[in-house]
Amino acid sequence: GSEMCIRDRLGSFTSQDMSECYKTEFNDDLKLSTISTYLTRLYEKGNLTRERTRTGWSYRKAKPIDILTNSSERTIWIA
Repeated sequence: GSEMCIRDRLGSFTSQDMSECYKTEFNDDLKLSTISTYLTRLYEKGNLTRERTRTGWSYRKAKPIDILTNSSERTIWIA
């Protein structure tokens, strides 16, 4: 599932990585802008760190996180 999808990454991930995990878990698409909004909010709350890459942002967990939910109440766990 998506929990393993993120956990198996080498510590950092992008919004595109999250999009792929979401599609794998729910067999559905979620707009990158929506994913980016959630990741930005988690960063602003101190749950993620981020660094600028050539193509956008790369994120890492700063502390345990257990929610990334869209309006359909689907949840991606970032363990």
